Amino acid sequence: MAGDLAVSSTLLIRALFNDYIRSQDDQLFHIDNVVANVSKAIQFADCAKPFNAVIGLIDFPSQKLKVHAAGIGCVWSSDQGSIDISPSRLLGASEDKDYVACPMSTSDSNSLKLKSMDGSSCQLIIQNSRA
Repeated sequence: MAGDLAVSSTLLIRALFNDYIRSQDDQLFHIDNVVANVSKAIQFADCAKPFNAVIGLIDFPSQKLKVHAAGIGCVWSSDQGSIDISPSRLLGASEDKDYVACPMSTSDSNSLKLKSMDGSSCQLIIQNSRA
């Protein structure tokens, strides 16, 4: 991660994300704005360094998960198939704010599994309440 600056980098991200959520009067969240704001803050902060991250926002009306993978890849799986999401550069290392829109299952479970974690594993499962 960010080495000696891991804690301050994490706190910076948390503060920026919380501020972003509070500032959204219309309740519309845009992943490209979140990624751009966080990356810019990391680049200018003396207390943070670029690091691996996966940022995702669920768009319930369109039934899609929007994912930005920075420095670490992941695989999205649903009843509509699997999508291999290649990582971009570390979060804060570039202006890259591209994301992948992954279709969500409305009748079954969905999962996002991180790759290349040196023996560790991390998987997020989103279960439809009707499944």
